[in-house]
Amino acid sequence: MQLIDENATLFAALVVTLLTTLGLLLLPTSLARDRGALYTWSAGNVCLALAQGVALTVSLGRDMVPAATVPWVISPSLSLIVLGAGLHSAAVARLLGVDTRVATVRHALLVATAHLLVAGVWGKPTLATVAVMVFTLGWTVHRIVMCWPWLRVFRGAAVMTAGMGLLVVLLIPGLLQHLSQPERLLTLELPVRPLPVLAVEMVLAVTVNLAFLMLVIEQLTRRLEQLSVTDPLTELRNRRGFLQAAQGLIQLQGRAEPHQRGAAVLLMDLDHFKQVNDTLGHKVGDEVLRTTAQRLRESLRQTDVLGRWGGEEFVALLPACPAARAAEAAQRVRQRLAEEPVPEGLPRVTISIGVATLPELPSETALESLIAQADERLYRAKRQRNCVVGDGAPAPAGG
Repeated sequence: MQLIDENATLFAALVVTLLTTLGLLLLPTSLARDRGALYTWSAGNVCLALAQGVALTVSLGRDMVPAATVPWVISPSLSLIVLGAGLHSAAVARLLGVDTRVATVRHALLVATAHLLVAGVWGKPTLATVAVMVFTLGWTVHRIVMCWPWLRVFRGAAVMTAGMGLLVVLLIPGLLQHLSQPERLLTLELPVRPLPVLAVEMVLAVTVNLAFLMLVIEQLTRRLEQLSVTDPLTELRNRRGFLQAAQGLIQLQGRAEPHQRGAAVLLMDLDHFKQVNDTLGHKVGDEVLRTTAQRLRESLRQTDVLGRWGGEEFVALLPACPAARAAEAAQRVRQRLAEEPVPEGLPRVTISIGVATLPELPSETALESLIAQADERLYRAKRQRNCVVGDGAPAPAGG
């Protein structure tokens, strides 16, 4: 079998790491969290490149390095590997929004510093080399754990998991070999390696970086899709987002039991909201809309689809909800806005609600008809204000 010495391996790994880092840094992104994750991952790549550069320099100049200085030469390189692996885990955690105390930049720095002290100050290269493999293995497994829940969401997570799994397969035999031959770690002699191993390592380095790049792009695409269907002021679904969610609900309704196929639409409009904007300003008006949205969330079920229909109008689709229950939900919303204390500095604003129900919601056309019916009943409710008009015993109140 053809053999390639470690110098060629280190040089090739160094080139691959630098090129992939340059590509990541050139990737444009406007979101702070994505940008921070990119920089953290790139910093990890720089640490690995420095470690490879140190190792290559030591390998080429092994005859000029006194044996007594071996720990001082090896320890920085190994500590950089620990730091690089830790920064990669921190980048993945930040990108995926994983709340973890392990995969953080601070923790990676602490572990790398501790490793440097053990390797350099105590002069224990054997312990240091075993430790770096253990830490790298730990970071690798942690990345697999973080990516696992996202396998069906992001292809990048699947590629990252596969690459990390292969790295585990490569690390464990090496760790066992070092444990069985600790005396080899006291010298600067580097082994030759078969060409297939070199090829696997190069492909793995590229694959893991491409997997992270895929994660960044997929996460960015996902966030942009969320922004396109979300109202920025209230953080509810906008009209487009509401209709998309409603279409998905219609499909689920088709597979539900007959008694669960009914649905109701609540179309809601804040009373005299224009006066709030005209007299108190749009800043207060925006805060009223945000407060109303929060109270609507708290008043409705998690299974209900809630959105901002436009202006001061809100809409909710209530699945598996007969007329009487829909009327109760509408009254609950109306009473909460009319009676609960309001935050200091905000005016009390009441709401008018039109309710329409169907025993079955078979299609998008039926949904449009239901919304139109609720809109007509909302128009009637607005004549009196602060009331509910619709199926199931509407109870007008106040004016």
